[in-house]
Amino acid sequence: MLHLPFGLQNKLAGLTLLALGFAMTTFGGGIAAPAEQSVFRSTQTEPGKQGMEKKLKSFAVDLYGDPLPEGAIARLGSMRFRHPGHASGLVISPDGKILASGGGMSAGVCIWDAATGKPLHRLANTPFVFALAMSSDGALLVTNGISPRVIEVATGKVIRQLDGPDVCAFAFAPDGKTVAISENVGGGSRVSLVDVATGKQIRRLESKGGKPIEKIAALWPPVSFSPDGTLLAVANADGTIRLWSALVDKEIRRFAGSGESVVALSFAPSGKVLASASYEGQIQLWELATGKLLHTLKDDQDLYAAIFSPDGKLLASGGSGGTVRLWDPQTGKEVRRWQGALLHISGLVFSPGNDVLYGATSEGIRRWHVPSGKEIEPLSGHTYFVEQLHFTADGKTILSRGGDQKVLEWDVASSQLRRILHNEPRPQPPAHWQLAAADLSADGKSLALVRWEGLDDKIEPERIIHLWDTAQSKEVWTLTGHKEPARSIKFAPDGKLLASAGADGLRLWDVAKGKEIQHLQGGAGFLAFSPHGKLLAYSGKGGTIHVWDIAGAKEVRRWTARSAALAFSSDGNLLAIAGTEDIEVWSVASGAKIAHLKGLTSIISSLAFSPSGRVLAAAGRKTTRFSPMDFTTPIQTWDVLSGQALRQIDIPLWIREMPLAFSPNGRVLASSGGDSSILLWDMTGGAKAANLDAKELDRLWSDLASDAVKAEPALWALALSPKQSLPFLQEHLKPVAPADAQQIAKLVADMDSEQFAVRQKAAAALEKLGEAAEPAVHKIMTGNLTLEVRQRLHQFIEKRGNELVHKFRAIEALEQMGTPQSLQLLETIAKNAVQPRASEAAQAALKRLAKRS
Repeated sequence: MLHLPFGLQNKLAGLTLLALGFAMTTFGGGIAAPAEQSVFRSTQTEPGKQGMEKKLKSFAVDLYGDPLPEGAIARLGSMRFRHPGHASGLVISPDGKILASGGGMSAGVCIWDAATGKPLHRLANTPFVFALAMSSDGALLVTNGISPRVIEVATGKVIRQLDGPDVCAFAFAPDGKTVAISENVGGGSRVSLVDVATGKQIRRLESKGGKPIEKIAALWPPVSFSPDGTLLAVANADGTIRLWSALVDKEIRRFAGSGESVVALSFAPSGKVLASASYEGQIQLWELATGKLLHTLKDDQDLYAAIFSPDGKLLASGGSGGTVRLWDPQTGKEVRRWQGALLHISGLVFSPGNDVLYGATSEGIRRWHVPSGKEIEPLSGHTYFVEQLHFTADGKTILSRGGDQKVLEWDVASSQLRRILHNEPRPQPPAHWQLAAADLSADGKSLALVRWEGLDDKIEPERIIHLWDTAQSKEVWTLTGHKEPARSIKFAPDGKLLASAGADGLRLWDVAKGKEIQHLQGGAGFLAFSPHGKLLAYSGKGGTIHVWDIAGAKEVRRWTARSAALAFSSDGNLLAIAGTEDIEVWSVASGAKIAHLKGLTSIISSLAFSPSGRVLAAAGRKTTRFSPMDFTTPIQTWDVLSGQALRQIDIPLWIREMPLAFSPNGRVLASSGGDSSILLWDMTGGAKAANLDAKELDRLWSDLASDAVKAEPALWALALSPKQSLPFLQEHLKPVAPADAQQIAKLVADMDSEQFAVRQKAAAALEKLGEAAEPAVHKIMTGNLTLEVRQRLHQFIEKRGNELVHKFRAIEALEQMGTPQSLQLLETIAKNAVQPRASEAAQAALKRLAKRS
């Protein structure tokens, strides 16, 4: 419902602008490093205006007081009443204090505080829950999802597996000792009565039917106990309802039904009337004593839910159109209706006092005041998965686009929603509201959409692209030209161009004029613009990746690689190409492979370079086996220079795509929270300013030259303690003068001597000169040399390459300091460094600092 391979000098040629780091405070004047990083520490802070306005001192919790995952420093948006993905079922405890919802994503079961929406438990190991029931004392919950199981509501722990099928529906007997599990069998139904304490089947009731399953709702035929527990109603796929004695296993009566798929059964509190709702929009009220059809209620949407109020005076229904209707069961008349959700409502429950109606909707759990139909504390922020994230250049703002088609602007320092940039109204029919592809421009001013068209199972992407001006919430252009649906669309960084790709090729559009300006034949899939907007990378037919010079209208590079995602580094010189479980990083200028990154055993769906290009982040989803460990969306980061994995973050939810975005200073990574929220992750490893002594500085300098796992914390320790580390780095990064070219030429000539001792002495002397000799060595290597001499010089250059990695990391530490003294040292390196790549790295760092300031 990491260690670098031989020939490093060639690969480093692709890193000419790969300077490292970012500066200022974490957000350019925003959040400081977290004071603590405990995984689940909560406070008594409740949501609401006062709670939202209060800036918490510790980022172990969000603005609502809900816990943050380890390593996260903030959450934008809320977990309150947000079931990941969409909720497909809902139950409430008898005292009205606890709600439980089921859904189709990895967190298939969520248990909530009904008053505040605080998530008490999210069970990430219970995926694909489409049916659930709660015991009459509110202590136990039974759910499907891989297999039937019993969950202890107070702890959220799975305490028992039940003897029953994977695809089923449930009903608890009023005494809480027995649960009925219904399943579809050849168009009929089979109900197993199971002892909750042991998980063993007691007996089975079966009824046959001849109608094949046409609707997915018929896969788990609804079942319901009467209030006194003596009767059991179960639906068949042919639309009939069987009424059984739950005491003697005897069929008492059969209701003819509507001949359509029954999706909900509800007994009136009196036990005298049964309501059955069909998928096709019809509700029938049956008198149990006689089998008489009392009323037929007609809804204009496919129905998913129907339930009596606790006092029996109302019947609520909801379905695919997102409309809630209240009916008078005595007269069969509609009492009230309201639009409850953008897409669908798949579960409804009343509060014990009859005054609040809860709905499991496409946008989370919603609450309405029954007498008025008005929503109680409407959900703010995103209400569906966050699909795209952009930091503004100053790092103070995040723009987000969600599956709810909202475009929101967030204040990073306070974690608060600043304003809604776009909220597209819900068109009719509702299937048109869903997106097949979408992209938000970096400035948040333009939004491009490809919708699904059609209804039910007969839907496919449109062959047109809708272009919106978010400031006016107005569709300004409808882009036509694709003969096949565009499966991917992407704005250029300046928002002036839009690329769209489909089976009929790739097209470029002028956003201001709404006109197609270029069409490249051949299939095209994934798209990525370089940050300067001059290049466009796309995946084509036969596992090829093309890089296109837009202004020159020519292809500049092609590789054979199957892609699941593409991303350029911030200087446009590197292109990361994600396969299924690995990533290749290529130099666009030279065509050389820079790195082959492994370690993420998932289908990679998104990539993001840090602003310096040193770190690459990827996210994916595990899909290989049906086990709890598979239902996560891991985020992995690597050091591109070495190819070493740095860190893995596991989002304990399974989502299709995980958007990633680095802050302009590279200290923070933004991602989806796996639900409708945004999480901000500390990329400094929690590093803080410290009083570093000479011994500690020497150790950090040594670690900076080591493998990436050691170098990463060393970089941040140096960067955040400039008072001690800057004088130290000034001494170690002091530019050296180039060695005399004639002297180097003589040493190289001696390397070709017939006497071994002469050769060794010359090599040692060259090594002692170090980087001062590098310019002359590079020039000599272009000439004719013997094999032995060339090998010795290669070894010399390779060692200088490792030293260059060391220097790159130190340059990043200087950039992260962002002090006048560190800027002065960067300028000195940029002007006077013997190694051209070190000079270029320092220049790039200075440009990034200037851009942010």
